[in-house]
Parts: sequence; structure tokens; C-alpha cells
Amino acid sequence: MSEYSPSWLLIEETFGGRFTLNGNAEQMREQFNGLVSALLPRLPCPSEEVASQDGEVDGIKYRIYLPRDVKDSERLPTVGHTHGGGYVLGNLDMEDALCRTICEHTRSAVISVDYRLAPEHKCPTQFEDTIRVFEWAVEHAESYHMDPTKFYTFGASAGAALALSIANHFIAKSKADPSLKPALVVKGIASVAPFTLHPDNVPIQYSGMYNSHEEFRTGAPCIDEASIHYFFEATNIEPTDERYLAALTTVNHADFPPTYLAVCECDPLRDDGIILAKMLEKAGAQVRMDFYSGLPHLFWSFPMLPESNEFTEKLIKGVNWLIAET
Repeated sequence: MSEYSPSWLLIEETFGGRFTLNGNAEQMREQFNGLVSALLPRLPCPSEEVASQDGEVDGIKYRIYLPRDVKDSERLPTVGHTHGGGYVLGNLDMEDALCRTICEHTRSAVISVDYRLAPEHKCPTQFEDTIRVFEWAVEHAESYHMDPTKFYTFGASAGAALALSIANHFIAKSKADPSLKPALVVKGIASVAPFTLHPDNVPIQYSGMYNSHEEFRTGAPCIDEASIHYFFEATNIEPTDERYLAALTTVNHADFPPTYLAVCECDPLRDDGIILAKMLEKAGAQVRMDFYSGLPHLFWSFPMLPESNEFTEKLIKGVNWLIAET
């Protein structure tokens, strides 16, 4: 049985107890907004080294981040970001600090997508919104100092699953008709605490490894089995849907680009990440994984937690590894 780290238990004590999303979309959004309000005074000031610009593509909002000192002729690696929140909550501000950190410390352009949310907009809306914005970014790369030949996907939680799904989408599209040049090629994936399987459809050869959903069925920090079940229900993601469940896309695993994964020990989604890493390695893909002992889903959002700094440093190294490999 996993044990929470003393540093995390101190965080819970500081905030007066354990925070777990529950209820319907409206209730979860209210709960999450309350957490954000409590964390805001503790967040570091945004880096002055990064400039951002908001815009829209076909009504889908995005935010582009660039180093302030970018030169006119400079073309930067491009990181396409999708936020977490189970596809039910979240917005461009949710992981703004992470996007700025990636931009500054990997010297890349970052474009973050404010995809429409479930249950008001069922899947594949989130998938299609993201593809539309990323393809637009590649089409207009020169205007934003982006190098369209060095495109990477990045996300946390549901955004991490989407980062994997987008890469798989373009792999499958390219294989279906090799004569067609794909709109973009994903050169690397940074996926933090993703869901990659549905609990009702785990490949039998990995079922013995899939224990974290049961271990953290109730009362886990941030998300537990009930909240995960609601996310799947609200979005209409079926247990066999390969578009959203990257571990099921075994036919494409050998073609996955270098992939960086971060996994939390005390997270219902822990084994989703571990199993995907094993699958990709078995298929011959390049994989790096950081494992955070004693820590739950979303721990990196608490800046007063010492391990949050470690997480940020390792994430930067992970993204820089992706860029260096390609």
C-alpha cells in the first residue's frame, strides 16, 4: 500500500483537509475555483522573460507564449499545450505558469488551447478543437517565430492524454496514406499523469499491473474513482475508444516519437502511465519516465510543496530531451 509523503500530509494540514473533486461539472468547477483562489496568493509572479498573446481560431481561444528577446529571424521549437481538468473544467489560465516555464527554460514557442468543455460539448470536441488550433499554428508558424518541423505536444492529466492522442492521430493519418503530407508531425510528447486506459477495458496481459484505480478508489487527493468515472461519463469516452486511450493504440506504438512521462505514486492514474511506458518500450519507442513517490495527482500545483520545484526542473529536462532528440 502506498503512503503519502510527509510533505504532502503537511500541505493537507495547511489547507484544512484533503481536496477531492466530486459531484457534477458545475460542482467540480466551483470546487476547483475555490482551490485556485486559495493557491493564488502563494503562486510566484509570472516571468518577465516571456510575452503572451491571446487569440481565436474559428471561435476556439488560444494563447501563444514567446521569449521577449526572440529575434526576427529566429524559429523556435513549438510546444502545443492542452490543459487538464478531465475535459470538464479548466481554461488558459489553469496551467499558464507551466507554459511560461516551458517557454523560458526550453526556449520554445508555446501555444495553449482553450478547447470547449464537456458535458456541454461531448468528445470528440476537445480533440477536434485542439487539432484545429495546432494545424492553424503550423500554417501561420512564420508569423509567430515557430519552427513547424519541430512540433511537440505537452499536457497534464486529461491534457496529457490529449497530448498522446494528437500525436497518435497524425501517426495513424500518415500511415493510412503515406503519399499525403500530414498537416503536422509531432516530434515528441510530454505527458504528465495521463489517463491511457479505461478501467473497464484493460488488456489482459497488463491487468495484474492495473491496481492504482482500486487502491485510490475513494478519498484520494484531487481525483478518485468516482470523479474519474464522471469524467468518462460526461465526455462520452467509450472504454474501447483508441482516439483517447493511448495504451490501446498498439498498432502505432512503434511509430511514437520520443515520449516523456511523469507518474505519481498516490494517483489513481499511476498505472495508466506505467503501463503505457512499458508498452512503448516494448514496441521500441524512446521513453523517459519520472516517478514521484508518495505524491498525488496535481501535486505540482502546490508551489509551497518542495517536490514542486523538483517536478518543474525534471519537466524542463524532459522537454529539452525531446527537443534534443529531434
